[in-house]
Amino acid sequence: MSDVSDVSDRPTTVVTVTPPPLPLRVWVSGRARTKGSLEVFGKRANGSAKLRESVAGSSDWRATMAEAVLRACGARFEPGGPVCGWEPLDEPVRVVLWVKLPRGRTRAQAAAPDQLRDGDLDKFQRNAGDALVDARVLADDSRIVEWWARKDWSETPETA
Repeated sequence: MSDVSDVSDRPTTVVTVTPPPLPLRVWVSGRARTKGSLEVFGKRANGSAKLRESVAGSSDWRATMAEAVLRACGARFEPGGPVCGWEPLDEPVRVVLWVKLPRGRTRAQAAAPDQLRDGDLDKFQRNAGDALVDARVLADDSRIVEWWARKDWSETPETA
């Protein structure tokens, strides 16, 4: 497993995927968002439900993570979308996820990001797993057999 002790103090998400034989390490700067529940907000012409994420910014954060992973893997970005020269992994993988949340000025004394507004760690994992599938690193996030996940404070003031 990769050493993650050198993570900077800015708000970021570190995703390390460890399939044999390579570790892939990706740093994603920005304000991490949890995966929200899907909620129905209408119907399509064919009768199927229109769905959206219940957490503002969740879909955008997932897309940001997927793009960072694609860039780290060497994908080419063309007008029609990213072009990658690999097949998604369809084997057991281990994923390390370290989310650093901005503390903000009003949270100076809080020991850990463990309040409701800080988000559930498992929902950060769900969003990261989906981003790995979107980036075509994994065939399906069910192939993740081991997670090491953590959320900490960043020392950068909250801007989002």
